[in-house]
Amino acid sequence: PNYKNTATGSATLTITARPVTFTGKSEEKEYTGSTITINTVEVSETTEEAGLVSGHTHNVTFSASGIEAGPYEGTITAKEAVKIFSDETGETDVTANYDITVVNGKLTIKQTETQLTVRLEGKSYVYDGASHSLPTAATTNAASGTTTIEYAKAVSEGEEAVWTSELSSLTATNVADSTEIWVRASNPNYKNTATGSATLTITAREISVSVADKTVEFNGNEQYGNTKYTFSNVVEGHTATIGYTASKGTLVATYDNGAYADDLAIVDGDGNDVTGNYSLTTKTAGKLTIKDRTCKYEISLVAVSNTGNTYDGTEKEAKSVVTDKFTFDNVEYTVSGFTTSDPKQADAGTYPNTITPAEGGFIVKNPAGDDVTAQFTVTPQNGTLEIEQRKITVTATGGSKQYDGSAITAEATGYTLTGTLAEGDKETVVLSGERTLVGTATAKVESVVVNRGEADVTKNYEITKV
Repeated sequence: PNYKNTATGSATLTITARPVTFTGKSEEKEYTGSTITINTVEVSETTEEAGLVSGHTHNVTFSASGIEAGPYEGTITAKEAVKIFSDETGETDVTANYDITVVNGKLTIKQTETQLTVRLEGKSYVYDGASHSLPTAATTNAASGTTTIEYAKAVSEGEEAVWTSELSSLTATNVADSTEIWVRASNPNYKNTATGSATLTITAREISVSVADKTVEFNGNEQYGNTKYTFSNVVEGHTATIGYTASKGTLVATYDNGAYADDLAIVDGDGNDVTGNYSLTTKTAGKLTIKDRTCKYEISLVAVSNTGNTYDGTEKEAKSVVTDKFTFDNVEYTVSGFTTSDPKQADAGTYPNTITPAEGGFIVKNPAGDDVTAQFTVTPQNGTLEIEQRKITVTATGGSKQYDGSAITAEATGYTLTGTLAEGDKETVVLSGERTLVGTATAKVESVVVNRGEADVTKNYEITKV
């Protein structure tokens, strides 16, 4: 009321855009081998002058994913695409009332604390002259990622191993080549380098050698089995040799006394000594069987004969056998197991020298004294002692005289003896015949008796009386 006029003026009421920041939350995770995803969106803190108004919502999303160790940039809703709503229904868009900042995040996957492990399977091969390697590559527990695996033959301390990724290049051919194979593995998702080993082994090839059996008939000599041997399971193209002494024997039996020397030698097709790659596990010697003869040796055992003798008053004999030794195939055998009657006589006559086998039969032995009777047929042939009668002729002498009235007698005229008596023998001759008158009469030998001492030995004489 103290002023006449009504004063007028104006002022500005301003609503400024409210700053708000949406940030994809960066996170660090440990490698698992599976996909890891983060998607947390952090909204700047709400104050009087910044941040989302209470109750307002937004459409901002964020995502970062990865499997292997390393950083992964996320993906967040672009600033231009951000929408902010005054309620949860999304019906009232109040985006224009905000000054929006979008900050992207990232996922960092770090190496796991889990230990990387590696496993390599060993392998054993029987020597076959070829090169061999471990057949199966090493495996690891790595869930993903590129795993680098390398191999090397084991070396002594102080030596440097030669590593390669080609397992097949590490080979062994001979038993002496057997070796330990080292393996190492690395993976960017793991902190450690895994190590391991396996054995590549070449084992000796088991072989056997044998000689075929042999059967022969008894021939009295030392005989031998086969000498040709045969190896089994030797690598084709390799040649094996060994010293061998054949089984031997003389008598009927089976001999298993063949023997191998300890000088096995094996060479490959190029002449290289590969004996060390073999193990001779079985050595079979060839047996020698000597069987009974199908056709027996025939022995004619002849008793001694003594023939062509003439009685002379002394004893004659036929004793034993002509020989008890017989040779077959250059071996001398002796026959025993018999007796001979061995006749011994002075008187004329025929006397057998009889061979009588012992109760057990004839026995034939070889020079070593072994009984080999079964290989022989012994046929005895008896002998004979012959003493022929001594031949003499007794002749009445006869005679003549002029008649004188007395008789002429055969006894007086005597006799003559043609032939000789055995020394010590004496004959007694009885003559008959006489004549007194002129004329003739027969002078006759009536009897002849020969004595040796007091013994009558006339039977030993073939006497012709004339």
